[in-house]
Amino acid sequence: MPYPVYFLPGTQCDERLWQRLAPLLPNIEPTYVPLQHARNHTGMMACISDATSARADLVAFSMGGYLALQHVLAHPERVRSLVLIACTAAGLSATEQTTRKQALSWLQRHPYQGMSSQRLAQFVHPSRRHDPAVVDVVRQMDRELGKDTLITQLRETSERASLIERLPALPCPVLLVGGQDDAMVPVSALQTMHAALPDSQLALLPETGHMVPLEQPERLAALLADFYQRVFPT
Repeated sequence: MPYPVYFLPGTQCDERLWQRLAPLLPNIEPTYVPLQHARNHTGMMACISDATSARADLVAFSMGGYLALQHVLAHPERVRSLVLIACTAAGLSATEQTTRKQALSWLQRHPYQGMSSQRLAQFVHPSRRHDPAVVDVVRQMDRELGKDTLITQLRETSERASLIERLPALPCPVLLVGGQDDAMVPVSALQTMHAALPDSQLALLPETGHMVPLEQPERLAALLADFYQRVFPT
């Protein structure tokens, strides 16, 4: 019988982020947490609390991963396991905060034409930048979620404190997954989290950028299957 798992998207993403992965997980019944509908950080946290059950198993990507960590730290009794993909628990650097402020200022003054090819190249490994199964989905999510969602998510998740020192308090098993060529989340950030988490596994995927669920669904599915064999003993 399939067991429920809750999937949290990243910035400018929705359930389509998981569309290549979900069919490869026959033992999982996915529930997609609609963070894209929240209009502020409080609403994002409420969305996670409202959508997930007690003792939930969470799979979270990028921005959703940071929010999932906040949720677990606030409600440790409500989470049984946690998978963090292309995510860092560190706060944003001064450079990243400045870049976001500039982006927000530009977005508020100009019409949004969608993600540029230059920006897309920062998210996807070079070997997949012409793969429609990856780039078309990224562009479609970005285009349809639109300017207002992008502004909200950038604004409401930019002032983030580092959670690294709090990670040893996590009571649940954690699987960390990242791309070795991720331009957004460096391998060192994942290694720092792994060292701080008392019960964690770290998997780094070669020739993989930031969009791990779309770029490497087969490898990610295998990692999840192995992880859940430990989380769900038979």
